[in-house]
Amino acid sequence: MSDPGTDSSRDPLRVLLDATGLGSRDSLADDYVVELAKAAGRQRADVVVVCKPRDAKLFKSFDLEVHRAPERVVSERQRRWWISWGLAKFAREQGAHVIHSPHDAYPTSGRVRRVLAVHDPVGDPIARTYRSAVTLRVDVVAPSSAVAHDILDATGAPANRVHVAHRGINKSIVSIPQWEELTAFSDTYGVSDWVAVVASSDSMESFEAFCDGFRRATEFGESRPTLIVTGVDDAVALRATNGLINAGFDVRLVADIPDGERVAFLGGSLFSVILDNSRRTGRALVEAMMCGATVVAPTEPVFIELAHEAVEFAEPIAASMEIAITALLTNPERRQSLATSAVAVANRYTWDACLDAHREAWLRARARS
Repeated sequence: MSDPGTDSSRDPLRVLLDATGLGSRDSLADDYVVELAKAAGRQRADVVVVCKPRDAKLFKSFDLEVHRAPERVVSERQRRWWISWGLAKFAREQGAHVIHSPHDAYPTSGRVRRVLAVHDPVGDPIARTYRSAVTLRVDVVAPSSAVAHDILDATGAPANRVHVAHRGINKSIVSIPQWEELTAFSDTYGVSDWVAVVASSDSMESFEAFCDGFRRATEFGESRPTLIVTGVDDAVALRATNGLINAGFDVRLVADIPDGERVAFLGGSLFSVILDNSRRTGRALVEAMMCGATVVAPTEPVFIELAHEAVEFAEPIAASMEIAITALLTNPERRQSLATSAVAVANRYTWDACLDAHREAWLRARARS
């Protein structure tokens, strides 16, 4: 194995995946590092994992080479200190060409190329972290082009240092629901026809526009499906849905849909309204598509990027929402066509495809060694 500090572009790529942050407060980052490691094991990629001793058995089960971080790396402060001053040396000892950092901490120096995974939209204090990374010539992998463009705008980074790798969806958890799952969900909530709404505190403008548009589209019609809303604080949701409730609509506010019911909630709906774009990864949108749902979504850049033409898009204003809702409620063939297209598009977003995109980023980073 050539010294990673020399021109080693002809050597097989060897990557050190820093998993010492597993168990952090960020469940999205944790899921990401585990699924990326699983994909590396399936593809027999030359990815070496360094993790806390407690997690070694997990990563070894993915058929990967695993090394334990020093026993002293227990607290978050100790972990960051070791990453800053010890990880680069450890990577050289393992013959790695690239260090991949999924938990917001990376070596501040060293000859081994560094790649930082991004999981959040850009905003202070996160932007400062990215600016520091760019200053230190660290490459960045973003979950969408929308986030990548934000990083470029916030940091002034060269375009060839910011890469895009769409996150995968775990098909063992998210899939088209079985009949038994649909029946159980229908019985639990006492509904037969429902519209699933996934919102967030950051999408209240779109949520209010949807509620107004839904009322306009259905108030004088024969069909008034139940609205099941999740992801929004009850008090906030009540204010937005007050007009619907006063007009006699059946509105259910559910703080969180359990994982075991989520595929039926989405896949069994007349259509699903995906407004949650709080982390700008489009994850909620792709999950709904994977469940076979007909999806209505606002014209957010990341939604358009991921869904292409497999979603009924509407501007986040009541009139546009009304048109989209009316088109779906009165046209079952349109709903079925969109649902079929949605599954086909969602199937592109696998963790193996995500690993392939990472490999391209790692190769480009190594090429600048």
